[in-house]
Amino acid sequence: MTNTIKFLLCKTGSGKTYTMWGPLSALSDDTVSKERGLTPRVFELLFSRIKEVRHDLLYSSLFS
Repeated sequence: MTNTIKFLLCKTGSGKTYTMWGPLSALSDDTVSKERGLTPRVFELLFSRIKEVRHDLLYSSLFS
């Protein structure tokens, strides 16, 4: 697995924020919008994956 950071260096008004977050209406709704940007989608996927993995974990403790 690699870690990647992408810097968006574009001129003003080129749609960087829109691409990353989507329109304001997509962020304020309680329902999932297809117009969401990259950031909300990544966080949704990340937290759903954490939830899946947590169910697969087995916790054990040893005390002496």
